Amino acid sequence: MAKIRVKRAGAENHAENIVAFRKDKETGLFKMITKDVIREYKSNKLKFQKEVVSEDFYKLGTAEDHDHVFRYQDIDEAYQKIYFKKAESEDAEASSGL
Repeated sequence: MAKIRVKRAGAENHAENIVAFRKDKETGLFKMITKDVIREYKSNKLKFQKEVVSEDFYKLGTAEDHDHVFRYQDIDEAYQKIYFKKAESEDAEASSGL
């Protein structure tokens, strides 16, 4: 018997953007990492593009003063947010001890 496959209307590929933050060991500040992913609907395969590491540093911000919001689900299944603010060059230099 043939396998029935549902054909989606529209494009067969879908582009997604993944954003993450990684802590820099030298400065204690964070760098933003972005990676593009292309999902093929027919085969359900993922094609990962090269990750891009930002040259800018970010520090923890507040709900009122932030540039990026990182939302995640914790172990209790509650959604939490971490706020990031772009660090000034003086902040990065002071953190690294230069």
